[in-house]
Amino acid sequence: MDMARELFEAMPCRNVGSWNIMISGYGQNGDIAQARKLFDMMPQRDCVSWATIIASYTQTGHLEEAMDMLVEMKRDGERQQVHGQEILGFLLVP
Repeated sequence: MDMARELFEAMPCRNVGSWNIMISGYGQNGDIAQARKLFDMMPQRDCVSWATIIASYTQTGHLEEAMDMLVEMKRDGERQQVHGQEILGFLLVP
């Protein structure tokens, strides 16, 4: 993840996809604190961003935090038109 982070930091223009990939990488490597830090720093989020951070929490056994994020996503979705059904469907796909 160190090399990926260096490349990410060196990117002149980061898009939502590059942020999502970094969050996913940290989540898959069990560094949920760094995944959340990046999520909080994102200038813009999409439904994949929400699914990625929620999946990271669930995969690392932080179920209460995952539920908290679902609530936060719903609040944000009311402002951004993100729908919880999209996220839940994404999380249920094996």
